[in-house]
Amino acid sequence: MRATGRPPNIVFLLVDCLRSRSVFRGSTARRLKAIGTLVAEGASFPETVATATVTTPSMGSLFTGTLPHTHGIRGLNEGKLDPELATIAEILRDHGYHTHAEATGPVVPQFGFDRGFASFHHRDADDENVYTSYWDRLELRLKSLMAESPWFLYLHLFELHEFAVVPRAFNRRRFGNTSYERALVALDNTRLSRLLEIIGPETLVILTADHGELVPRFHLPVRIGERVGRQLGIPSIRRYFEDRHGHGNHVTEDLVLVPLILRGPGVPRGLRVDASVRHVDVFPTVLELAGVDDPRASQGVGENLAPFFLGRGRARPGYSEALDSRLGYPRPIRIAVRQNGWKYAETLDGSAHWLWRLPDERRDVSAMHPSVADRMRALLGRFRPADALARDEAAALTVSEQAEVETHLRGLGYID
Repeated sequence: MRATGRPPNIVFLLVDCLRSRSVFRGSTARRLKAIGTLVAEGASFPETVATATVTTPSMGSLFTGTLPHTHGIRGLNEGKLDPELATIAEILRDHGYHTHAEATGPVVPQFGFDRGFASFHHRDADDENVYTSYWDRLELRLKSLMAESPWFLYLHLFELHEFAVVPRAFNRRRFGNTSYERALVALDNTRLSRLLEIIGPETLVILTADHGELVPRFHLPVRIGERVGRQLGIPSIRRYFEDRHGHGNHVTEDLVLVPLILRGPGVPRGLRVDASVRHVDVFPTVLELAGVDDPRASQGVGENLAPFFLGRGRARPGYSEALDSRLGYPRPIRIAVRQNGWKYAETLDGSAHWLWRLPDERRDVSAMHPSVADRMRALLGRFRPADALARDEAAALTVSEQAEVETHLRGLGYID
C-alpha cells in the first residue's frame, strides 16, 4: 500500500498511558468523539503489544523499529539510542520531510530522541498542559509547519499520566468513573477534536501509546498505602500497593496492550484487526505509507502492517519488558512474550516465571501446560538473545547526561 504521487503529511500522535481497552471497550470508548472518528475512517489494531511498560524504551522501539537491547535505551534513565540506527524522523528528513517534535515527559534529547527533527520543542509537564496557553502556541507552530510540504509532526500528550489532568467541565460522573477516564474523554472531545479539524482528513495519522496504565477505582487510598509502606520500610506493603496503579511494574495486559489507529492515504476505512501486532511494526508501516524507499526501513524486527489492509496479515508474537518506573525501588526486570492467547513471563534474573492463559493473568498454569511453557520460553529467547545483557551495557549516558536526565525525572516525580 505504498503511497503514490505526493507524499502525505504525517502526524504521529502519542498519548502517554493510553491503554487499549479504554479506547475499544466499555462506556469510555463510546464517549470518544475524535478517536471514534479515526476508528471509523481508518484501520484500528486493539491488540497492539507495547515493547515496554515505561516510556523511553518504548519510544526507542517506535522511533527505530528495534527492541531495547538493540536500540540501547534500557529504562527511564539508562542508555541512549544507538547512533548506528536511524530514527523515523531522520529517514523522513532525508526524503524531503520537514520534521517537528512536540515532546514531553521523559522524551528528552539526552536519549537521542531529537535526532532527525529540524525543531524539537519539549514542554514541562508540571507547568504546561494542553489546557494552558501552551495549546495556543502549539497551534501557531503547527500552522507554520503546515506551510511546508510534506511535513512530519510527532506530538506527545501527557494528560493521562499520574495524576491525570481533568478540566473542571469534565470532572463529572457522566464523563467517567475515574480521573483517568474523565481525562481521556476531555482530551479527546476538546484537543484531539481540534487537532483533527486543523490537519484535515488527508493527513496520515498514527495514534498509539507508549504503554498502558493500571487505574485503581479509588486512587488516593492506593497512593497512601504505597507511601506508608515506603515510610515504614516494609517492602511487601509498598510493593502490594505499587502493583495496583501506574505502570512499569509488570507485563500484564492493561500495561502491555495499547491502541494503534492509522487513518489517511493508503489506509482502508473502518478496518478492525483483532490479530496481535507490535510497537516495532509501526516504524516500517509509516515509511511504507509515506512512500519512502529506504533500506533503513528494515533495520529492525518490525514488519509492515500493510498485508492486513489486503486481508493477508497474520498475528505476530509480541515481546514486552517491565523495567519499573519507580527508580527508587529496584526489582527484577520482567520480560514476556505473547502469542495465540498465551503469555509467558519471567524475571531476567531467573527468580520467577509465569505462564498465563489469557485473559486470566492471576493463575500460573506452567505446571499444567509444560510443553506450552517450553515453547513460549523458546519463543522468548528468539526476542531476547543470550548476549542481550552484554549489549545492554554498550550504550550509556555520559555523566553529565545522566545528571540532567535524573534532574528532569525528579521534576516529573519518578525519583523521590
